Amino acid sequence: MEKKAYIRIAVTVVLCIILNIAGRIITSVFPLPFWLDTTGTMISACIYGPFVGAAVGFVSNLLSRLFFGGSSIIFSLINIIIGAVVGVIAKKGMCDSLFGALCTGILMGVITVACAVPVNCILFDGRTNSLWGDALFDMLSQYRVGTVVKSIFSQMFLDIPDKVLSMAAAYFAVHILRKHGIVPQRGDLKNEDKE
Repeated sequence: MEKKAYIRIAVTVVLCIILNIAGRIITSVFPLPFWLDTTGTMISACIYGPFVGAAVGFVSNLLSRLFFGGSSIIFSLINIIIGAVVGVIAKKGMCDSLFGALCTGILMGVITVACAVPVNCILFDGRTNSLWGDALFDMLSQYRVGTVVKSIFSQMFLDIPDKVLSMAAAYFAVHILRKHGIVPQRGDLKNEDKE
């Protein structure tokens, strides 16, 4: 791979990390019912595959944690999973259509819920650490619903729309970047590796 390709990957990775952190800042300033901190992970995974996506997810979460505090470092593992899974799915061409990207977003939401609920139940008494998710958690408490069920519904309320929105944004961003030749087409990565 030539030096220019390495520079392009490095710039993309840095911009995707900044995008994730910016999403985290936006949701801490404005109490939105989304996280908005995985769009960069998904973009990098769609362009450069599972390893780069996982690395962007991990570094973004680690930097957000160091500079802004908040959620447990364990959530870095969830971001690694998101980057890896989206990267594998994208490599198979399943994110090349908007429908495929939206389905990937739903899958990512379900996977995130499955990973986050045990962490929430162990560390945070089932709460999501989000104004919106915790409001739903409290509302369900009035109906004597168990902690795990409350945590599942609260996390689903946040994560499924968030991951669908993030994956849709990633789809459009990757489409625009590829159309203008800023990043390589999906098949072109193999050719770059041989150079």
